[in-house]
Amino acid sequence: MAKAKALAAAQTSTGLSMNQLILLCVDRSLGEVVTALAPVKRITNVEPLSDEALERIYRTRKDESEGVSAEALRAMQTQEEPV
Repeated sequence: MAKAKALAAAQTSTGLSMNQLILLCVDRSLGEVVTALAPVKRITNVEPLSDEALERIYRTRKDESEGVSAEALRAMQTQEEPV
């Protein structure tokens, strides 16, 4: 009953209809209500990856051209232009 009286007082002081007031209240606070009441959708109890697992995941393959000089690479390149 107190909420109805508060809504009626707000209606009188703002000049808005009851529907407009309710829509404004919902619009301004719905995000907070959902955040407070919705279940958390993330996993928080997962152990961190070991160093070995991280190394396996992020390991880079050695490039075949590693250790070859720039001149040797240029000499290996073949580029033929159409005649």
